Amino acid sequence: MKNINTLYKFKKSYLVLIVVLMLFSSIPLNSQVTQQWVQRYDGTGNGEDLARSIAVDDQGSVYVTGISFGGGTSQDIITIKYNSTGVQQWVQSYNGPGNSDDIASSIAIDGERNVYVSGSSTGNGTLGDYITIKYNTAGVQQWVKWYNGTGNSGDGVTSMVLDGFGNVYITGYSYGITTGKDFVTIKYNSAGTVLWVQRYDGLGRSSDNLPSIAVNSSGNVFVTGRSTGIGTMEDCATIMYNSSGVQQWVQRYNGPGNDDDAGNSIAADNSGNVYVTGRSWGGNSTFDDYITIKYNSAGVQKWIQRYNGTSTGFDYATSIAIDGSGNIYVTGYSEKNTGPIYEYDYTTIKYDSTGNQKWMQRYDGPGKKEDYAYSVKVDRLGNVYVTGNSWGNDEDYATIKYDSTGAQKWVQRYSGPGNSTDIPRSLAVDDFGNAYVTGSSNGSGTGNDYFTVKYQFQLYLPTIGIPQLISPPNYSANLPLSLTLDWSSIQGSFVNYDVQVSTTSDFTSTVVNRSNLSTSQYLVPYSDRNPVLQPNTKYYWRARARSFLGTGAWSEVWVFNTGSGSSAPTGITQIGSEIPVEYKLYNNYPNPFNPVTFSGSIFLRIIL
Repeated sequence: MKNINTLYKFKKSYLVLIVVLMLFSSIPLNSQVTQQWVQRYDGTGNGEDLARSIAVDDQGSVYVTGISFGGGTSQDIITIKYNSTGVQQWVQSYNGPGNSDDIASSIAIDGERNVYVSGSSTGNGTLGDYITIKYNTAGVQQWVKWYNGTGNSGDGVTSMVLDGFGNVYITGYSYGITTGKDFVTIKYNSAGTVLWVQRYDGLGRSSDNLPSIAVNSSGNVFVTGRSTGIGTMEDCATIMYNSSGVQQWVQRYNGPGNDDDAGNSIAADNSGNVYVTGRSWGGNSTFDDYITIKYNSAGVQKWIQRYNGTSTGFDYATSIAIDGSGNIYVTGYSEKNTGPIYEYDYTTIKYDSTGNQKWMQRYDGPGKKEDYAYSVKVDRLGNVYVTGNSWGNDEDYATIKYDSTGAQKWVQRYSGPGNSTDIPRSLAVDDFGNAYVTGSSNGSGTGNDYFTVKYQFQLYLPTIGIPQLISPPNYSANLPLSLTLDWSSIQGSFVNYDVQVSTTSDFTSTVVNRSNLSTSQYLVPYSDRNPVLQPNTKYYWRARARSFLGTGAWSEVWVFNTGSGSSAPTGITQIGSEIPVEYKLYNNYPNPFNPVTFSGSIFLRIIL
């Protein structure tokens, strides 16, 4: 735990640094993204390999899971761990007891870096069952849990989430005896013990399918999906269970078109609110629209937002995310023209906590055809990441970053070696602003392979400007022994300066070495007891700036020469018949003197 805490403190410091730079530096920050590494995986059967889900831990290790064709074992669940530099650490294959189709849908990592995978697995005479597997961080299988529904037919997990206590929550579809497909939600503890199971059969007692799950810090569980109603076709059905699995409320949404409506993605905040997005039939005037709904902890609908795209065509929201300020981010794909050829753009929308639309961004790939966004994530600074497949020469990965205002910061595209269909399915973002994408990519002679890519965020701190020397001019001669050094000021917050004067060009013999000056000039003082500058001497000088960003480079070196101190001798004239007790001169050189001395540049005092 010590290493985790140390890394957590580093993450906090890193985020604080970025925020301080953004708030207090008047010098703009520069950043860019680079493709740090890519990894492909071609299964043992050299067939179709489709990664479905990705997660990243606190050390930057990356975990992917999905489906791989195993030859004699049909489709197997393949889970892979890469370290932060993309080096494969382990691969685990799971072939269920039915030796047939085993399909992973979701992966998650707990605070101890244990790995959880869920999906469906063919049993012995049970067709597809829920499957949940736990591996430790070294890839050693800890336990496997199955669930076969009451209908002894096809059951599959569609969504999984963990809480902060190591509990595992899965939801999906499960056939009942007389109810068709039902939502079934299960809670396991970290040891794999079933804590509760809940089934939901909708009003139409027919198909209730493809649910998504979320959990808040209180352990309350929220599920949304599509559910057949009575006379309403499919509705968007959202359910809340408390931490003990007791159903608290159910809310169904039937859109104005009284046809198919579906919840596709769900997110919960720690105030008990829940946010659902999906699609809703608006009638023949708008067809399918984005639908985003906020419910409070009691299940009361607080607001609803519909989005009908630019062409009054089909619009499908696929993913939702929320930030720490209660802003909501939705992505999916929206039609840009009405038939006969349906073409779509990524469409990403930000709402504030009260449902006001803050911005909307569409992305049309270079091929100007179909672009489908499948996943959205938001980092701690409010930056938004979207991934999906986008048409270039064919279908490519396309991942986009927007800042909190909706300004596009970058787009990264990937086309596989087969120059064919590449489809990402899952996106993760770490605390450093790095983005990770996985999915399938057409290889060269290998069919579809797992493909995983890391995009690394690099923050370039602004360089501190270099002062320009102003006065005294370069190679000035016959200068007094007290003078002002002047240089240009540097733009920025909390900027101070260093200045050096030396009798050697390498500044190994400095006579002035001042740091952290608040202004861009320095008066070299004079004292007859300990003069800084000597007459008839050559000096080298330079300046540099410093701030909380660091210390800048030295300016170029200029040269000046001092004179004798004055161009005319100063004599002492006796006044009247008084007899002086003594003569004293200040700010002169040499001193004592006989019979001649030269004045400095400050003042003369005679005491009689």
